[in-house]
Amino acid sequence: MNLIDILGEIGIWTIFYAQTNIKLIFLLKFLRAFTYGGISVILAIFLRDCGFAASSIGIFISVGTLGDLIKTSCLGLILDAYGRRRLMRHCYLMMMTTSFIFQLTTFKPLLWFTVFAGIISVGGVEVSIYRPCEHAIIAQKAQPFERSDFFTWYAFTGNLSSAMGSGVYGLLIWFLQNKFGWSELSAFKCVFFAVGLVYLLLYFLASLLDDKVELVSDHEETPKSSDSEFEIDEQKPAPTSTLQLIHSPRFGTIMQIIMLFFVDVLCKAIIIDSWVAYYIVERFGSSTKTVGDIFLVTHCVSAVMSLFGTVFCKRYGPIQTMILTHFPCSVFVFLIPFSTNMPMMVFFLLMRDVFKSMDMGSKSVFLSSVAHDNERAAALSLQNSLRLLAQVIAPIITGFMANHDLQWASFILSAVMRVVVYEGGVLLLFWRDRHKITI
Repeated sequence: MNLIDILGEIGIWTIFYAQTNIKLIFLLKFLRAFTYGGISVILAIFLRDCGFAASSIGIFISVGTLGDLIKTSCLGLILDAYGRRRLMRHCYLMMMTTSFIFQLTTFKPLLWFTVFAGIISVGGVEVSIYRPCEHAIIAQKAQPFERSDFFTWYAFTGNLSSAMGSGVYGLLIWFLQNKFGWSELSAFKCVFFAVGLVYLLLYFLASLLDDKVELVSDHEETPKSSDSEFEIDEQKPAPTSTLQLIHSPRFGTIMQIIMLFFVDVLCKAIIIDSWVAYYIVERFGSSTKTVGDIFLVTHCVSAVMSLFGTVFCKRYGPIQTMILTHFPCSVFVFLIPFSTNMPMMVFFLLMRDVFKSMDMGSKSVFLSSVAHDNERAAALSLQNSLRLLAQVIAPIITGFMANHDLQWASFILSAVMRVVVYEGGVLLLFWRDRHKITI
């Protein structure tokens, strides 16, 4: 196999020849994830410096996610009717405003209100309507055989950019503290200001998307090759709202998939980057720059390995890929609290990130293959809402554990739940249909 074939296997040519709208979506994802990386390094430590206890930090993160859940659920009801491009632009303005408020004040009541009413990545992960909106656009514009490549590179872009953001913002904080004598809190506020400027740029970049990103009604039918519920339907009828999705004959299957993804996200959210950073600082007394460097290396590894996910997905299918990559990841998460020193912990984090993102494209392919074109935005919005619900619950659990010096147990809880509930559920419900998924 020559270099051209290898690049084709990992999907580089699919991205190279992609439509302009899809390339622009990747740029938006890159810049957005860059800010998430910076926030993940500082948020929990920023709140600690503002006088929050560990349990209050967990509740704060949950309140922010709850607010995002409510807003995203409501926006998901009108996503296609209101307009994908217009909705994304308005959300960027809200994110910019939220970041500037965090930069301007440490007044606790205002921070509580802002994290609930505004839009901010409290866990260093994707927020608001962007994921379902962008996934719906990619799934609509791409050919079925291209989706695995696009979704994998979408995950790769987010992971790589988040890693770069962690390193750059960590270095910025170190530079401001050591070269200009800024306090840690002042350096953190500078990060929020820089993040707000990026969201302003994103507002203008989102304006470059054209009308082709919207759902197009087209009632021309195309023949189906089989009666399988996993066959992709190329019809483009009127958009289905989240409530109307209940009447779909595929609703039961879609909900099974979404609930399994809910469990997976819950397990991940128990050990989000903000809490991992807090754990490293509290246990080993590390600096913010060290945490940023760790995230830079581990997330870069995760980003690169996610590219191999598309190869696995093409060769073995999304279900096999999800199972084969989840189990070793869970094993290394389980081992993290048994680290006796920093190098050992970095090794376990690094090995976790080798497998962590290899299934991201497979998950998106799986759900997109079950839902029809007019159902896809609604299904992805519902998935996003339940994902946010999981992120509401998880930080409270971790905050309670951290407040009682039991944060180490959160890693064990996360690993065991993923193996028993998520992976067991995928095997039980969908293993028999693993060859029916259209890639």
